[in-house]
Order: sequence, then structure tokens, then C-alpha cells
Amino acid sequence: MNLDRVRLRDDLLTVFTGEELAAVAKRLGFSYAELGGRMQADKAGSLIGQLDRHGRLPELILELVRERPHLLSPYQPFLPGGGRSAAEPDWLAKWAAGEGEIIEEPPTLRWDGE
Repeated sequence: MNLDRVRLRDDLLTVFTGEELAAVAKRLGFSYAELGGRMQADKAGSLIGQLDRHGRLPELILELVRERPHLLSPYQPFLPGGGRSAAEPDWLAKWAAGEGEIIEEPPTLRWDGE
């Protein structure tokens, strides 16, 4: 199974703003301003290309899934260890796959204090 780099670029463009993509690039050690191209699509493609050439594409996919867990399913095969880390709780994987318990009660913003 090969990674569809066009889909990866399209997903990056769909789910991240320019600022968020710049933050991801920075976490991966790249300057967003120095990535090739002027448009966000060009910069996303440049980031994918550079990471791919250095064998670091799974790091980008990990950042994508970490920020947008709903994308775990299509990218799981391309993550180290199939995308599951020992620290990842089972409920998170189920939630990302659209399974698991539904909480009917809305969260509250209360805390103990004065």
C-alpha cells in the first residue's frame, strides 16, 4: 500500500489553516517561510517532498493525526507501529474511528474555588 501524497496534501490544506501548517512545519524543524512556493498548497507540497526525501514522512502523518484524530483511519498504516503507541489509550483509537461511548451530557466549565 502506497501513501497517496496528493491526498495527504489535500488533507493538510483542508484541515489546517496557514498558521497551523506553519506551526506543524516548525515542530518538524522547517521554516514555513523558506518552504518552496508562495501559496499554502505549494508550501504543503514542499514540506511533504522534503520530509519524504529524508524518510521523515511518518512524522508529518503523526502530527496530522495528533492534531486531527478523525484522520487516523486512512493514515494508520503509514504510522510507526501502525499508529498505536503504548501511551495511547484504547478509547482514543476507538473515538478516532467513530466508535465508542457517546456522552449525552455536555461538558461543564466548573472548577472548585472561590
